[in-house]
Amino acid sequence: QFCTMLGRQPSGGLLAAVAITLVLALSHSAMAIFEEQAGVNDWHKKLVGSVSMSVSGVDNTAIVATRNGVVASITASTGELVWRHIFPVGGSIVLLERVGKGVIVVSNDGHRVSKFDCKSGAMVFDTVVGVAVPHDIPATQLPSPVDTAPRPWNAMADARIIQDGKDISIITLAGNSVYHVDAKDGSILWQPSLELEPSVSLRHVLVAPSNDVVYAVGTSSTPGNLYVVTLDLDGQKTTTRTLQRPTTECLSYAAILVCIEGPQQVSLTDLSQGALNTTTSSVAVDGDLVGLAKVAQSLALLATSGTHVVTADATTVTVKQSFPRTSAVARSASGFYEAAISAGTIKVTGATKNLPMTVQSSDISDSSAGNCVCLSSGACIVVAEDATMYGVKKDNLLWTRDESLADTVAAQFFDLPTGHDEDALVDDADDILGDFLARLRFSAPVAAVGELHQDYFNTKKLIIAVTRSAKLIAFISTTGKVVWRRDVQDGATLLQSASLYEVLPATHKQRVAALVGTTTAPDSGFLFEFDPLTGEPTTLLGAKSLVSLGSNVRHAALRPDIQTQNHANVLVIATTDDRVSVFPDTDEAKSLLVGTRPYFFFTLDAESGVLTGYNVASRASAGAQLTATQVWRIEVPRGKERIAALAAKGTGAVSSLGEIRGDKSVLYKYLNPHMIAFATLTPYVKRSATLTVYLVDTIRGVLLDRTKHENVRGPIHMVQAENWVVYGYKNRKAKRHELSIIELFDSHGKAKQSGTPFTSFSGAKPMIMRQSYIFPTAISTMGLSSTQQGITEKQLVIGLASGGIYTLSKKFVDSRRPMNDKTAETAVNLPRYHPLLPINPKQIINYHQSVFRPTAVLTSPTGLESTSLVFVHGLDLFSTNISPSKQFDLLQHNFNFLGLVATVLALAIATMVLAHFYGRKRLDAAWK
Repeated sequence: QFCTMLGRQPSGGLLAAVAITLVLALSHSAMAIFEEQAGVNDWHKKLVGSVSMSVSGVDNTAIVATRNGVVASITASTGELVWRHIFPVGGSIVLLERVGKGVIVVSNDGHRVSKFDCKSGAMVFDTVVGVAVPHDIPATQLPSPVDTAPRPWNAMADARIIQDGKDISIITLAGNSVYHVDAKDGSILWQPSLELEPSVSLRHVLVAPSNDVVYAVGTSSTPGNLYVVTLDLDGQKTTTRTLQRPTTECLSYAAILVCIEGPQQVSLTDLSQGALNTTTSSVAVDGDLVGLAKVAQSLALLATSGTHVVTADATTVTVKQSFPRTSAVARSASGFYEAAISAGTIKVTGATKNLPMTVQSSDISDSSAGNCVCLSSGACIVVAEDATMYGVKKDNLLWTRDESLADTVAAQFFDLPTGHDEDALVDDADDILGDFLARLRFSAPVAAVGELHQDYFNTKKLIIAVTRSAKLIAFISTTGKVVWRRDVQDGATLLQSASLYEVLPATHKQRVAALVGTTTAPDSGFLFEFDPLTGEPTTLLGAKSLVSLGSNVRHAALRPDIQTQNHANVLVIATTDDRVSVFPDTDEAKSLLVGTRPYFFFTLDAESGVLTGYNVASRASAGAQLTATQVWRIEVPRGKERIAALAAKGTGAVSSLGEIRGDKSVLYKYLNPHMIAFATLTPYVKRSATLTVYLVDTIRGVLLDRTKHENVRGPIHMVQAENWVVYGYKNRKAKRHELSIIELFDSHGKAKQSGTPFTSFSGAKPMIMRQSYIFPTAISTMGLSSTQQGITEKQLVIGLASGGIYTLSKKFVDSRRPMNDKTAETAVNLPRYHPLLPINPKQIINYHQSVFRPTAVLTSPTGLESTSLVFVHGLDLFSTNISPSKQFDLLQHNFNFLGLVATVLALAIATMVLAHFYGRKRLDAAWK
């Protein structure tokens, strides 16, 4: 009817597309909730990240810019977000400046100039200059390291504010071009043609104190040369000069270029002079100079003794004020002020109203200060180097915000105690009745004692997250309430990779969890052992709670199938020096690992593109060190391909060994627990590459399958479960996003016996089936639902670039979806194939609560087979539970229990009444 109204005859293809869309939309298990249910089984936390710049706002607010590419307004009295703007991934924020009732932001490495209203956050203008070089997503699935270092000399981005009376404008350096942008409407006033040599790269932009001359400073590929390009305010290039000198770290003070020359010497170059003459000056500071920085819009020398704010002219450098290196320095109209943080104490001192101020609280961590801003109301916001924000006023701590969770490296669900002691459950063959009664008592519900107690269906768990700043944070999965925090190492430590393991579950008297990680320092692998309920260090696995492994971690895995006498799971850690450590660090654990069967593991080096398989050899004698021996090696063609992604493996049991077809035959799954999937990308040519997906058996190092896709662009996201792999990518040629699946089935077909154990040495090649689908939007991350028995259907949990968390049943990306009526006879319970996978809004589990930049999806089974817990972390945090096959094992909260009881009672009474009359009738019939 709709097509007829438009005066067109409906085509068969259009009707088919509409029909398929309706079928897919209606056949999804509805995940939508009622309005009153929002926030009952889910929670959402908005974050901004680690603060790098801050200015005072309006109405007792501060405006901050973070290393995560976020600009936000925060209320100083409560710590609540007033508004925030999230800039696209790539580049960094180089300027944050308050101008009247607005704030100027230069981001994307100088290519984006924006202005926002301070009060409402409304965008006044957003101007993009030049063409930004696209930033490739890191190959690994861990978030990229946080940029915590000061902006380096070779940053290739810089910006300055020019204020001439009421006229305000912005000078921004983007790439090798200088732009002049009007601060009123964002219009580009000029972009000069600099005509630089190809070897010259501009690094810095300066504005003369008279505001009539702009200097652009750069380096050349020829060592020892600095280039200075002079521009007038009309954008005309006047001169290009060369300064021969070693290219060291440099910054500007007005029109003076200051560069470090030695431990206590700097060179000064006055750019306003016609001839570039350099003068060397000694600096009267204690300790050696280690760098330069912009502190509170002033030039500062960083020395081993502290931070020294200086002024400079053509011949001398004068130290105006000195501060400790661990303090954050800011500036007001009255002068400089500083904030210092120590364990339990924050001190804010300086030439500003309402100062000095000393705040003491047990909530203050032991970390140096990184940023500070004080407002006219007397409130100050102090930011620690570990990304924790503190609101203080009149010697009182008003609030805290832990923004380190915006850089979560890893997270894990942990079960809470049940109230029973599982250590007492020991099977006794001689006392079968006693063991049976003990298990009955163990399964009986126990009254909850405190908050850290498991509920009846185990839907409340503990989520422990480890952040980039080496901080452990635990919170309740149902509410998001933080239970404890702990710094694993000093605040200056940044983690490169990390993983969490539950060595001894909370159902035992002793509870042990382990954090295994590697920092950004060389040979810095470590293990930290702690109690997951309290965060307190323990020493069950070794002599110390924090163990240095002496090298970087190459492999770490928990073996739940191997337990020591005290019920601890064996944790295996292999380092880059081929040593293998076992925790608990006992001969019993080592014997259990290598005494039963060989232990194989693999490593994938994303940088070199090498996949290596190892075997842990048995020890020659008790107490001997375990070592890893290389047994196979696969190299990705160096220079032709690079590792783009490693598939995240789903957890949970396999409930079905095969797929039943329409002719009652069984297509057995290829269930290889040692199979991994990873993807590679070739170098980009015209912004397109070739994607190759590899399936490898990690026991023999055998390639099981290789699939190629042309004209692809990353990032690549992959998940793996049972016998299938799903991955997402962007098809550049078709200008769309796609999801593809690879499914493996046993090549023996009907002859396969379900009771035959799998072995990688059988040599049987699997049967491969593939299919691709169009996905309507970009994907940020992917995960898989998990349940205890694996009976519930699998769902993909997809983090969308738009902020939604979308669930998609595996049957809609199945490789066996029938193409026609003939193939439909062999595909049971699968919808007809259509290339488009429409977005069903009911499947967006976070409804209107957007989760931006999701980096990982974590799932965990519960005591209900129908329910799976979901935790998504990225810039924001979100947690909820999902039921892929609906809650078939639980009555709904609005179920009519009174009606059920009344019906049962009515049926019971009716049965008794009818039985009485029936008995009387039979008795009368017998007398007749």
